[in-house]
Amino acid sequence: MKIKLIISLLCLLCSITSNAHKNRIINQEGDKLVGLPEEFTPAEFSWEKKVLRISDNQIDLDSFENVIPMEQKYDIDIPASWYHDTSITPPYICIRLNSEEKGIRYTIVLNLETLELIEVTNTSRISPDEYIITELKISDQNLKQIKSRTQKIKKIPTSS
Repeated sequence: MKIKLIISLLCLLCSITSNAHKNRIINQEGDKLVGLPEEFTPAEFSWEKKVLRISDNQIDLDSFENVIPMEQKYDIDIPASWYHDTSITPPYICIRLNSEEKGIRYTIVLNLETLELIEVTNTSRISPDEYIITELKISDQNLKQIKSRTQKIKKIPTSS
């Protein structure tokens, strides 16, 4: 009986630990992002305006125009992770720009606390079952442009 209880507890702990490391898909209601913890709100995203806001940080996504084709039509999903060991990776949010037609996905990974750029990747389909993931190199000039278009904004208190 005790062995079954210990095994059950270990399985439960493993499932909790593995869930803690999974990205969570953030839902969008209009421009509002729903599903982030309170410390990362308000949270807004608009591809039309090319803006992402998390708490009191905002980034102008047009700053990626020399890295990603911005005029393409994309299906967009936004995963994030904040329940993991932050000594290895900071809490992060991704903007995944999917172009099924071209078989390409661009992923912009940003620090969830500061919106500082972590990386940009390109995933290309080379056959129905094979993909290549490439980290895109960003020039110093483009990195400066991205940093200059990331700003602190006033956080408007919410009424409770």
